[in-house]
Amino acid sequence: MPDSNFAERSEEQVSGAKVIAQALKTQDVEYIFGIVGIPVTEIAIAAQQLGIKYIGMRNEQAVEACRLYTKFSARPSSIEAIPFVIEKAVRSSIYGRPGACYVDIPADFVNLQVNVNSIKYMERCMSPPISMAETSAVCTAASVIRNAKQPLLIIGK
Repeated sequence: MPDSNFAERSEEQVSGAKVIAQALKTQDVEYIFGIVGIPVTEIAIAAQQLGIKYIGMRNEQAVEACRLYTKFSARPSSIEAIPFVIEKAVRSSIYGRPGACYVDIPADFVNLQVNVNSIKYMERCMSPPISMAETSAVCTAASVIRNAKQPLLIIGK
């Protein structure tokens, strides 16, 4: 006779808001920002239940404008794609020069219910590699700068 608990688990449903919150928690996200109101309220509640702090914003006009000012901007094609897109956004935000990322979740995804078994959460993205110059190279550069008559330093991009 089949295990009745297994049958119940396979029929369990989860909302898009909970998938979003869990995907963020899996990536160790501590803060999220969003437009106050429905359907974002459901995401905020689900995130806060997992210990993520929600910061409410007020200007909705920046949905498409964010693309110009962020390192990564995407809109998941399905609820099942949300964990992948969130992992990629987090990875993009911390690799190289740190920066903001924007994930646009369609409103109908937030309350839509899907089978819990159809969701595959991504592992937490690896920490970015740390590049360090060799000590001897740093000492040589410091010596050259110290002895220069009119040094010019260009730092960063």
